[in-house]
Amino acid sequence: MTQTFCSTCGTGYCSNHFKTVLPMPVQALVTNKALLRDTETFCSDSCFLLDSEGLLTEWTQEEMERMSLCVKYIPDMRPCEMAKICRKPCSEVFMHRINILPHENKRQAKRQVRPSPFLDHDSLSFSYHEDSPCTHDGPCSNEGGCPCALSHAHCTSKCLCKRDCLRRWQGCKCAQSKARSTCAEKRCPCFRSNRECDPEVCIRCNASALNANGCGNVQIQQSKNKRTSVRQSAWGFGLFIEEAAKKNELIDEYVGELVYEETALSRGDAAEHRGRNYLFSLNPTLNLDSSIAGNHTRYINHSRNDANCSAKVWVVDGEQRIVITARCQRRGGVTHGLW
Repeated sequence: MTQTFCSTCGTGYCSNHFKTVLPMPVQALVTNKALLRDTETFCSDSCFLLDSEGLLTEWTQEEMERMSLCVKYIPDMRPCEMAKICRKPCSEVFMHRINILPHENKRQAKRQVRPSPFLDHDSLSFSYHEDSPCTHDGPCSNEGGCPCALSHAHCTSKCLCKRDCLRRWQGCKCAQSKARSTCAEKRCPCFRSNRECDPEVCIRCNASALNANGCGNVQIQQSKNKRTSVRQSAWGFGLFIEEAAKKNELIDEYVGELVYEETALSRGDAAEHRGRNYLFSLNPTLNLDSSIAGNHTRYINHSRNDANCSAKVWVVDGEQRIVITARCQRRGGVTHGLW
């Protein structure tokens, strides 16, 4: 269930984020000697208790792969049960386990080399990587081939690395205040890094609360966008706000078709010919194009001299999103001007 459930969309087999993720390998805790010592009854005439050092017959490649997977993910299973999965004699299964785990009894304490702390908190400095979240074994470093490390990105709660991974975003420790909106200004490290607060790690700011007293930097996660309408404006149709908005408050999210840079460049000529461009750059690899699929934010007009809202790339739940925020105090009934 955990391998097919998307925590971002709240559904199973999500078409946007779902990928088949293999479980992490399991370290063997039961030694070969312990299996011989603790197994009380033998399963058959070919049980490993009766013939633990017998001759091995030739196995096919498929049979060896099945055996290797068993030792990789269920290493402490008794050879008697593992033999049923591999469909091979119990004694031979045990012999192959000894060959695959030859040094388990020595248990030499190895000094674990931990990577240096990840200090780059600039959310715009990392590039898009399709292999997110990371699912590898070992520390998250360039040497280990971690996709997050190679893309200069933080590990997220969806990554299968350890909770104490140094690449994980640590969140903020902002305390709630009645004088100002919590985490809605640059003194918050999440806000300063163009990230929404993570309810799993941002505890003091009450990011998981759904009421008005909660964190002010979870607007996209909680869909706290402003009411808007599409009406006739000075440049054709325009987007009007229907309620007041404070500076830096979320107006709405700009959504559209996710296209690669090459596709965006090929659509540029058509957009220039129409005189209407709906492309927004998300990162050096991807763009959002709402010319075919989008929402009402596509009706925001560009204004060089009287812009009252701005578009920003924000990291929400480990993903880059484009948000439209108010540049200043806004009253209802005003058209959006973007720059």
